[in-house]
Amino acid sequence: MAVASETKELAYKIWCENSQNITECVRVMNRDHGFVVSRQSVTEWCEKFGWKDRAARAEAERAATDDASSSTAILASLLSQKRKYDLFFEGASVDQAYNQAMYAYNRILRDIIEVRKETSEFKAEMFGRFFRDLVEFLRTEDPDAAGVVARNFDSFTSFVRAKYVD
Repeated sequence: MAVASETKELAYKIWCENSQNITECVRVMNRDHGFVVSRQSVTEWCEKFGWKDRAARAEAERAATDDASSSTAILASLLSQKRKYDLFFEGASVDQAYNQAMYAYNRILRDIIEVRKETSEFKAEMFGRFFRDLVEFLRTEDPDAAGVVARNFDSFTSFVRAKYVD
């Protein structure tokens, strides 16, 4: 009996969601989706349809998308555009108005400032959470150390903010 392509696709998705574990895929397919599939069938599908390569390609695409939308990538793109405008304005005639170019250039500068600001503030916020969690942990594990850390929290936070944010 032929197995529908939708069933194989569901098996692939379940296989991916379960760390590419065939045994777990079979268990979920049988228990949660009402299919009766064997480990052997899923193994054959995995090999026949190149699931490992497909999963690797999908992961690479996700990583590329994540990289492209990271604040570092966005900032790099904005800085690249800024350099292009800098070159344009260096070669531009002084007596001519470039309203659209100036508007775009100013927008890029504002965006650069915003991305830098958000990134720095986000890092500072994450650091603050980490530090508070450390104090909370130390209160139960080493109360003396917790007191020392708590007493120095404000001055250390100011030090870090001055070094990395401002």
